[in-house]
Formats: sequence, structure tokens, C-alpha cells
Amino acid sequence: MEIRWRPLVPEEDDDGPDREPLDQFTAICLAADELMAEGLGDILVFLSGEREITDAATALAEHLGSRYVAPGQARGHAPNAVEILPLYARLTAAEQHRVFEPHTIRRIVLATNVAETSLTVPGVRYVIDPGTARISRFSTRTKVQRLPIEPISPGVGQPALGPVRPRGGRNRDPPPRRRTTPPAPSSPSRRSCVPRSRRSSCKWPPSAWGTWPASRSSTRRTPARSATAASTCSVEIGALEDSGTGASSDRGALTPVGRSRHPPHRSAPGPHAARGRKNGCATRRPSSSWRRSRCRTCASARWRSRPRADQLHRRFTDPTSDFLAYLNLRRYLRTQQRDLSSSAFRRLCRAEYLNYLRVREWQDIVTQLRQLAKPLGLTMHPVALPRPAETAGASPAEVAAAVVALGRSADTPSADAVHQSLLVGLLSNLGNWDERRRDYAGARGTRFVIWPGSGLARKQYDWVMAAELVETSRLFARTVARIDPSWIEPAAAHLLKRTYSE
Repeated sequence: MEIRWRPLVPEEDDDGPDREPLDQFTAICLAADELMAEGLGDILVFLSGEREITDAATALAEHLGSRYVAPGQARGHAPNAVEILPLYARLTAAEQHRVFEPHTIRRIVLATNVAETSLTVPGVRYVIDPGTARISRFSTRTKVQRLPIEPISPGVGQPALGPVRPRGGRNRDPPPRRRTTPPAPSSPSRRSCVPRSRRSSCKWPPSAWGTWPASRSSTRRTPARSATAASTCSVEIGALEDSGTGASSDRGALTPVGRSRHPPHRSAPGPHAARGRKNGCATRRPSSSWRRSRCRTCASARWRSRPRADQLHRRFTDPTSDFLAYLNLRRYLRTQQRDLSSSAFRRLCRAEYLNYLRVREWQDIVTQLRQLAKPLGLTMHPVALPRPAETAGASPAEVAAAVVALGRSADTPSADAVHQSLLVGLLSNLGNWDERRRDYAGARGTRFVIWPGSGLARKQYDWVMAAELVETSRLFARTVARIDPSWIEPAAAHLLKRTYSE
């Protein structure tokens, strides 16, 4: 296998010292020209995410001009034509499967980094790797999950240059690989690959492990700051007493809440997901697992037919709470599944841009959560659904309206009860609207805005809470609900410090 380095910043002797550095997409176009001149064979380009794939596809289309062929339009074109195929998770199964179909003209496949180890794309002869990836990092100070695009470290980059990582060429000789920038071993921050345990959220407190991290082997040892953050999280949800010292090694004792807790489902984002158990609304609370499944359910279809999908999904939107919107959708699916045959329900999901397999996955998760709740003594009320007589023969729009009306009726626990139960586990994700800066002021000095896909994105409420804070282009709050500030003091009573004066 041949490796070629093409830095974005050229050497001083390359056409003089005043030559401007190349942007990444221009470098990819030039690299594609160089490799296509070598001979026949498809080209696989690794990129950091969907936005980068879209930008690269646009740049290549402009660069190729009349030689460009859109995905799925390869028939009848000249032999020198080039088909550009994106490959990422939001595409439909049929769109993803195009990369495996037989073809007669050259292809350039633009794939996310997951294709480096998870897929074998036939026909790939050359690989272009910009040397960057989107790395998940958790900030123990701000409790924010960040997804920055970073240069890969030599610890990852050197094995990546071997025949194992570019699986697109495993059915042929090892492909020539062209990197836009060589690794920089002299950079301290990139000298080695940071273990996942040192850049991820330490979900469960040390008390749940049974042993303190220092007693673990050195290869599995949890960083001190992560252990401290886990203990702080336990104090926030009332599972540990506050020792007052701030040292992880001097943690307090387990409270009755901590002793009665067990880790919830493996897909839960952390112990706060299991904290709320009062107000008689255990089954009304949408789990984070369902939220993630629903995002995967709708994403590819929304991208393909966005206006129609948005119109259908907007039926369940609640102007004050994304949690209630997901709950409305859950009730709708349960009602339709009750009233329709299996084949009719699958057709409904397809027509309304919902992935049936993701719906089944969500149902399995709910079943497992219900089983885990039994030893905790949680009373799991059945989810209220419209009566069969109300939905018999009704159109999907009428069923959706009946589900939303039921959620607002007195026959179900109030929305306030749902949000108060959620609040005790989401105290770190509160936000207060700042009119001057037009964003929300959060805990630990963070400032965030509401994710554009939220039903609250174009509204401003004095106080909101979020299921999670994720930083991409900026810090976004995802799955948001308006709250009454009077709920905060009772929920955070064990965290408050009071002073008295005249």
C-alpha cells in the first residue's frame, strides 16, 4: 500500500512562499483528480459528518462539471463520468444500499468515519482521508457533551493507514491512501489516543461500582475528575450526602434514595434518568431511549421528504414541552397498533415517515424498563389511550387529534406532575432566559440556545429544563420543556444554602 501526504499548507518552495493554503474540500477535489489519473477504481473519502459530506459533494459536483452524475442517475452516461454517492446514517436503507450495487462508471463514495470499521464497500481502489474526525468529549466542569471535529491522533492514525481500517479495499489489494495532512507526533495533545473512559461522562457514581476507582487496575482506572463529577451528580439527585469538602475521596454516605436506587436501563443517559418517581406518572415519562430512537426513526425520511414529514410530525408538537410531544407520539402509535393489523400498522409507519423497526426497538426498551422498575416498588400505571369507539374508522389525523386532546384532559396525570418528576433529575440543565444576550443562562456559567428541531425553538420562556446539553456548532439544549420557577426550590432543597439577616 502506498501512502501519499498532501499538506493543506504547501511548502515554501511550492510556487513561492505566497501560495495560499487550500481548504479541505478543494484539497479533496485535487486529490480525486490525482487518483483518477492513476487508473480505474472507485474512491472512498472519509469525512467527519453529514454536513461535511454535503459540502464535499457540492464541491466535487462543481469541480467535475459535466462529468458529475447524481446518486442513482448513472445509466447512459459517458465512461469518464463520475457518480458521487454519500453514505451516512440519516439516509434511507435504499440510498445506503446504492454503494453495494454493481456499476459501470467510476464512483466517489463520501462516507462518515463509521465506514472505516463497519462497512466493506466493494470496488474501492483509493482512499482519501483528511485526517479529522468528530470526537465525543464530556466536560466534567460544565456537564456538557461536546462533539468537536479534531485531528486524529497518531495512535489512531498509524493503524488507520494499514489495510484493516480502509475496509472498502479489503476485497482487493490494499488501496493507495492519500492523507491531506500528515500527523504531528510532536504535538502533546495528539501524542496518543485518549481512552474513551477519559473523555466520556462517568455515568454512575462510585457507590454504584462497589469499589472506589483507585482500587481498579491502572488500565481501567477512572480519572479523578470524572469520579468527582459522578459523586457531584449523586449529590444533586440526593443519592449521596454532601460531604462539604468537594473531594471525591471524602464523599458522603448513601442516602435512603441512593440505597433504593438501581441502575436503570443500559441506554439511560445517567442516574438522573431514574430519579423522578413521585406524582403518579411513571408511565407518562418518555425515556431518553425513546427520544433517541424517535430521532433515528424520523431523520432519514425528514431529510428525503422534509415538508411532508414535518407536517405529519407537527401534529404531536406541544408548544411548551418536547417531553409531551414525544408522549403524544407514543400514545398515537400505541392506539394505531391496537386498532390496525400488523401489516396495516407497518404501512402506516412507512406512510408517516416512521421506521417500523425503530418503533419495535422502542417497545422492547419500554418492556425492559418496566421489568427493572418492579424491584424498585414503582407503580407503573397503564398508558391512557383513546377508547376504541372514539377511534374506530377514524383517519390518522383524527386519531392524532384525539390523542393530543386526551393528553390535555383530566383523565391523565397533569403536565406539571410530569415535569416536576423530571426536574429532580435535571437540575443541572436548567436555563433562565437572558433578554439582553438572547440565550439561556445555565448552571456552571454555561449559555445555551434551544435546538432548532425543538417545538420551543422559536419561543422564549423565563425558565426551561433540558434532557441534555450538546455542543456542536454551539451549545444546544435538546428535548426542552417550560417549567415554573417555584418548582426549583423544593426539588433542590438539599442543594440550597440559606442566609438570614435582619
